[in-house]
Amino acid sequence: MRYLARDVFHVFTSDDILRDWRWKGEKLAPETIEKLREEATQLKDSLLWKVLKSEVQWRALKTLVEDGKSAHDLDLTRQIGHVITVIDEKLVDIAG
Repeated sequence: MRYLARDVFHVFTSDDILRDWRWKGEKLAPETIEKLREEATQLKDSLLWKVLKSEVQWRALKTLVEDGKSAHDLDLTRQIGHVITVIDEKLVDIAG
């Protein structure tokens, strides 16, 4: 039971985001896709993204080390790491 949340959560991948260039079920216009590609390139290489990503990862680990008391706390930290990985992968995918 303790691995259920992690196993279910890892079903979510970067392929699930903007699948077939759809957002909320609607097909994106070519101009929107091009704009997203430009912005993904800028964001993935930006200092802002590097700082935000690092801060989220550091806070999650710091909280786990200082306040973690259960396997659930460890799973939550892993899930946060997984979300960051998914976003990173999608930025690379979109940027091309």
